[in-house]
Amino acid sequence: MDRMIKLFVLVMWCAAGTFPVLAGNPLLLPEYVREYRVEFSSQEEAAAATMTLSALPPGKNVLFSCRWDDSNDRHLKTAEVMRETGCPGTFYLCQAGPNYYAGTMKTLVDGGNTVGNHTLSHPRLTEVGAARLWNEIFENRYLYEVRSQLPVTAFALPFCAWRRKDDPTAAARIGKALRHAGMLGAPEYFRDQAVPYGYPVGSFVNSFLITPGDREPDEERFFVEVEQFLRQGATHITLGMHSNHTPAGLEKLRRILASCARRSDWHCCTENEAIARISGAAFTRVEKLHADGAVAVFRLTGPPPASLGWNAPLTGCVGDRRIELPHTMPMPKAIGLFLNRNNLSGRLFKCAERVPFRAGLFLDPAGSTVLRLENTGGVFCSATSGILRLPGENIRFTIPELEPGRQAVIEIPFHADALVDGEIAVAAELDVEAGEEIYRLWIATRGNFRE
Repeated sequence: MDRMIKLFVLVMWCAAGTFPVLAGNPLLLPEYVREYRVEFSSQEEAAAATMTLSALPPGKNVLFSCRWDDSNDRHLKTAEVMRETGCPGTFYLCQAGPNYYAGTMKTLVDGGNTVGNHTLSHPRLTEVGAARLWNEIFENRYLYEVRSQLPVTAFALPFCAWRRKDDPTAAARIGKALRHAGMLGAPEYFRDQAVPYGYPVGSFVNSFLITPGDREPDEERFFVEVEQFLRQGATHITLGMHSNHTPAGLEKLRRILASCARRSDWHCCTENEAIARISGAAFTRVEKLHADGAVAVFRLTGPPPASLGWNAPLTGCVGDRRIELPHTMPMPKAIGLFLNRNNLSGRLFKCAERVPFRAGLFLDPAGSTVLRLENTGGVFCSATSGILRLPGENIRFTIPELEPGRQAVIEIPFHADALVDGEIAVAAELDVEAGEEIYRLWIATRGNFRE
């Protein structure tokens, strides 16, 4: 008799502010807990059942994404081909201008694509100082989160440059900035970047990147490289990397993407989704609680969708079956920025986005920051975990429960070496649960704190 599996979900929220150092969550992302009840055809099967997690959706063997670099209007033609073939992707943008954000960027995001981090101004990161390195990566991340209203978790190196012959520390310096800025992956030519970047082993998502040509993609070359990568065991493949296609090149790109979309064992997705699936499976812990007759109960503890960058179900492997395990926590309803431009003490700021809060962050160079958060909405806010992001340190903290109209003031100390010389941005990343909604708040300040 074929085994029958039915899935029931029970949610339990993880206590705010708890970030245990566990091998299953090496980047110490926020976590929540939920339970899944899986029904089998017999008590014996339920009692013997175990579950592991996979990054791949049921029935799929490859996650396929597209990478397109730089802020230009040519992306629109590329995105139209992607939309017609059913292959979304991620556009890695630098700073542009208000018309670009309201026009091209919005069209890309409205078309089902996501924004990746390509630095503020596209420098060779191996050649810039510590302050600029940090600002180029970190500010570009939170500014594009606010503009796109989506998490930014994927990064693409300008000029693909991360090593220098005369500077053996270059990769580690770039990796440290990426890690403290909260970047989770990058589709680059160089795989297994976690170690040279200084990430815990296996915690930085890479891809098998194919670049068949920016003007007129070489179709034969693309499919030859696909087969080579599949023989190497590739489960995540990315096509890129610049939207410089001629009219004939767009038709070649259309044929390539249409062929990829027709592969029944491939899942076409953004890089956000690929990272969320890979990191979600790697960072989530599974515990079998008990069997209740023909039902096995499993507890999952791991990062929520907002921290992973996309609301992608995990895949549970139970015997020879693959079942989708949907997240039970939503993505942010809105993402807002509260910027203390002159590092003023005791101030609360509003943001342009529809977020029911006022907030402010002040940094005292002597070694502490003061974060203020006021609930200006009409809904009770649960206790919330946050991350203070500095160039040399990430610090976890907790905001207590906030009733409507109430304000919290939190002092967060940091180590002296968390700062660098020069003017830098510092910000707290906070996902607040207000009623049934999640709001992501970037509470930032800026200054030359070592003067």
